[in-house]
Amino acid sequence: MRDYENDIEPRARRVREFARRHGTSVTTLKRAISHDLLKCVYIGRYQIIPAVEDERVARDGLPNIPRGYVRQTTGPIPLPSPVHKKGFHKRAPSAKKAKAAPRPKAKRT
Repeated sequence: MRDYENDIEPRARRVREFARRHGTSVTTLKRAISHDLLKCVYIGRYQIIPAVEDERVARDGLPNIPRGYVRQTTGPIPLPSPVHKKGFHKRAPSAKKAKAAPRPKAKRT
């Protein structure tokens, strides 16, 4: 690595790096991001916090997250499958599986 690369401050940080730098948890930062108390940029699947926010948090501290402030983004919501509803998606009996005539019972002697 060149000497001048160590002197340059990054323009943004990932959430984990940001949490280590400011002594907080990743969960707290993600809750603050989900309620727009902390700005972030998404690059692919990564949440990147810009240097402007880093300076603001270093100056003012982390924003207070009130008690009971639940994360708004809870992930995918499971929907009921239409297969489980009665009378929906029932298969028509196929010609191969059509019921055959019952076999006569064998007589015991």
